[in-house]
Amino acid sequence: MVLNEKHKELMRRVFGTDNLRAIYDDDNNAAGDYAVNMLIPYICETKGIQGDSDLAEDIIDALYELDERESKGRRNPWGEVSGTLPALAKEWNIML
Repeated sequence: MVLNEKHKELMRRVFGTDNLRAIYDDDNNAAGDYAVNMLIPYICETKGIQGDSDLAEDIIDALYELDERESKGRRNPWGEVSGTLPALAKEWNIML
């Protein structure tokens, strides 16, 4: 997701910054869905101006994409192997 100047303008109005990484970090350090909760009024069009709803949805998509990339970097490389250990143990009659 490429965010343009209109997206960044909304991010500055809502979060005080147009830095997606900073918003992502704040979201991870806050209770609940900080970023989504801040953008919901813009999606529901109870706040903001016409067109903000689509921009807010794009920003949420960009945050989810960033989260997906970050999550891939933190995955346990042994996760796939450990999923096969119970099957191997059963096959070889070994208790884990």
